[in-house]
Amino acid sequence: MRMIQKAWLAPIALLLFAGAAPAQPKPAATTDNIIPLKVEIVLSEYAGTKEVSRLPYTLAVNAVSDHQPDWVHLRMGVRVPIAVAVGGSSGLSAQFQYQDVGTNIDCAANTLPQGTFKLELTVVRTSVDLSHQGKGAGVSLASGQPIVRQFRVSNALVLRDGQTDTSTIATDPVSGHVLRVTVTLHVVKR
Repeated sequence: MRMIQKAWLAPIALLLFAGAAPAQPKPAATTDNIIPLKVEIVLSEYAGTKEVSRLPYTLAVNAVSDHQPDWVHLRMGVRVPIAVAVGGSSGLSAQFQYQDVGTNIDCAANTLPQGTFKLELTVVRTSVDLSHQGKGAGVSLASGQPIVRQFRVSNALVLRDGQTDTSTIATDPVSGHVLRVTVTLHVVKR
């Protein structure tokens, strides 16, 4: 009977200890599989054919081939007070709500075959517009209040060293202005 118990316990013990073995960690990125990139992003705004705004941004991004990329995050802007309630017994008090205004860019890159790179990009641009009060494309606007405009795009581009591509062109429904996102990728020489 003891022989049967010992024969029965050995496979169970093996299963218990084999299951307790730690999982092998994924190899960390080494400098051999990281390619440093310079990514230039230009947000251009047009009223008809006239360029009314041009905001360039440059990011240092590391492209990797064998694991999840590291994201680069850029936050550039201010918090703007917007009146949400005015009045009171003396008529002079006001309450304000603060709105983030500016540009947020998130970017990551992976290496692909044949010297190309997959660039993942998210751009959010928020601005305050006082010039279109009381008018808009089917939009009812409160008198005296600013319009908070927002543009948001997420996409993936495949680019080579030195290549420029217009990733997005969109028209603001209130102002009619066209916003264009242009991206240029450069491999940084080591």
